[in-house]
Amino acid sequence: MKRLKIIFFIFIGISSNAYAGKLIGRVIDKTTGEPLIGVNVYIKDTTIGGATDSRGVFYIHNIPQGEHELMVTMMGYRTMLIKGLVVNEDKYRILKIKLAAKILELGGVEITAEKPRQVQEEKLQTIDREIIEPRQIKHQIGTLDDYYRAVVNLPSVAQRNDYSPQLYIRGGSPDQNLIMYDGIEILIPTRMMLLLGGGISLVNPDMISDLELSPGGFGVEFGNKLSGMLQINNRDGNKEFSIKTGLSPVSSHACFEGPLLKGRGSWILAGRRSFYDMMANRIIQGNNIFPYYHDVHFKTSFFFKPDHKISLFYANLGEGAQINGLELEEMDILNKGSGHIAGLNYGIVLNKKLAFHSLAGYYEDLNDIKIFDMNNHSYNARLKYHFKRISFKSNLLYYPSEWLHIKSGITTTKLTNYVRSQIDWRSWINLPDNLNDAFGDVLTAGYTQLSIQNKELSITTGIRYDYSEYYKQALTSPRIKFTIFPSEKFSFWTSHGLYTQFPDVMTIISRGTPMDLSQNKLKAEQATHHIAGCDIRVKPDMILKLETFQKSINEMLTQRENTYIPENNGIGSISGIELTFQKSQKAPGSWGFHLNYALYSAKYRLKDQNKWFYFDHDQRHRLSAGLIISFKNGFIAGMNYHFGSGYPHTPVLGMQQTKGTQYDYVKGWQLLEGEINSSRYPYYSRLDVRFQYRYLRFSVYLDIINVLNNQNVYLYEWDFWLTHNTGIGTKTVYNMMPILPTIGCSFEL
Repeated sequence: MKRLKIIFFIFIGISSNAYAGKLIGRVIDKTTGEPLIGVNVYIKDTTIGGATDSRGVFYIHNIPQGEHELMVTMMGYRTMLIKGLVVNEDKYRILKIKLAAKILELGGVEITAEKPRQVQEEKLQTIDREIIEPRQIKHQIGTLDDYYRAVVNLPSVAQRNDYSPQLYIRGGSPDQNLIMYDGIEILIPTRMMLLLGGGISLVNPDMISDLELSPGGFGVEFGNKLSGMLQINNRDGNKEFSIKTGLSPVSSHACFEGPLLKGRGSWILAGRRSFYDMMANRIIQGNNIFPYYHDVHFKTSFFFKPDHKISLFYANLGEGAQINGLELEEMDILNKGSGHIAGLNYGIVLNKKLAFHSLAGYYEDLNDIKIFDMNNHSYNARLKYHFKRISFKSNLLYYPSEWLHIKSGITTTKLTNYVRSQIDWRSWINLPDNLNDAFGDVLTAGYTQLSIQNKELSITTGIRYDYSEYYKQALTSPRIKFTIFPSEKFSFWTSHGLYTQFPDVMTIISRGTPMDLSQNKLKAEQATHHIAGCDIRVKPDMILKLETFQKSINEMLTQRENTYIPENNGIGSISGIELTFQKSQKAPGSWGFHLNYALYSAKYRLKDQNKWFYFDHDQRHRLSAGLIISFKNGFIAGMNYHFGSGYPHTPVLGMQQTKGTQYDYVKGWQLLEGEINSSRYPYYSRLDVRFQYRYLRFSVYLDIINVLNNQNVYLYEWDFWLTHNTGIGTKTVYNMMPILPTIGCSFEL
């Protein structure tokens, strides 16, 4: 019977947990009222605890029922001991803690080797950012358990396709986003990108600490990207041994973690493997391997001293497929991919005013997809890429006084890119027949940033230097940001800066039309950001935020018609207004909502022409609304609604004869197209709902994506052939995700 219970728990996908008491709290500076980051909060004489996030909030789970003593410690502040804290089973305790600064301890400014970025200036730097924590997205509606998709609810982020988690941030293409995995830049944050457009991200729910999105205007420490930045931050392991395992209709996962060297360190190992391919292979007979992915993540951290930390992390990624005789398309598909991410992180506090941090990283991604006509394999297509990045960066943080902060650093990256595209298909496809790009580069960058701040005002300014050995170009990027705090409930900010990006392998893959970068020496693209925003804290749990921005792009890569050789001959203009109104859900028995709206315009033109065209990913209007209600009886109900105006496309007006020209695809006939991106797809509308019931340690839920089964159009594709010496064209409509219900349950021991 015991063995049967274990099998049952593994099958329904649950995390084993012998305790149910929970603490939620916020730690602030007693004098200034500002949230404190990185405060250690733990149950005395145990390893149960946590640390405060960027908002000063901490969460502690798995607390035995009864009376405890709570320790609150932070470098530069007096230790607090809270006695007589009663924790009840299946109940939340909510605390507000005020810490007093120690005398002669940097005036309350902390420099810590554990997280050098989490210093007092973090509050100022994150005011125009969004930080999404696991508690906010663990059960978020419509994400398919992919944390990466959670950012789509933000007004600055759009998805071009339900199936793909690729992000379009403030009118920029995916290759213009800087994606950081524990400080290492990665080019492709998704798996199955070539086969499904990026079906799942590499963000492992068991590993994640938070996702930090900067939609624009990020500091000089980061560069070589034109649009936004998303940081994927993984957590350290717990200081007590634990095992979690789960199984869903999509994937199976397991996580192991525990202490290291008598609590001076920790380790965590987490892995996932898709599950649906195993079921499909059993249902559909044949020599098939339906699309699958797997990943393994490992991280270990160790403190030599409280102010001296080293951590090592590694991720192994894989995917593949072999589908023979895909009936609708009459194709055979073969796909295989792999990836590796590794890093060594070192931080030390040299003295009360100086800290040093360095990171060595390795990133590799390889993918190869082959498509064959199932009736004639001489018709085939192939796309293969392989790239490596070896990087090293170091930062020096200096705080000569409470009001003056100085940060400086250098980065060097050696990269190797290879892309091969080959097409010989049964019908005409508007892509190059053969494309091969292989080049290496060494990127060197340095920056210096100066921050002057007090309780009412902050000025952060800096300059960045970037040099590309391959393109033989050096660039400087000045940036500045002003932040004003007139009161505790109101904030205002404005930032301006120059951002640059050298073309790389993702430019070829993500721009919508392929580019042959080996045929022409190019220059870096450049964008100027102007941002202004404000927020109002209506209530402690309710905020209203407004932000407007304008991006001007120069030296933008474009191609002449019917060629694939790019030129720096484009000018782009992207502007928008974003509005956010949200109420956070603080505890069970409460409710929360969000309402986000964005108005955008994203267009471009050639330098020698005055005609403007919309980008393929221009979405003029975008609305996201969500509501979640939890009742004391354990019932939870929620909904998310997404609306968007249609993306642009180039209309097909009919067929025309063009005998004797280079477009003689079907005996002198070709499609007659209208003006580039002069039409729009129908508007997008999707409603997702979730119902969940929890009784003690057991919960069951029903999640329905696109509950109204709206037929949202993704793509019109045209094909044509010759009938009675006349060209005939037909249109195929590809829709996004249909109604998709998911049922699941969980149990905690």
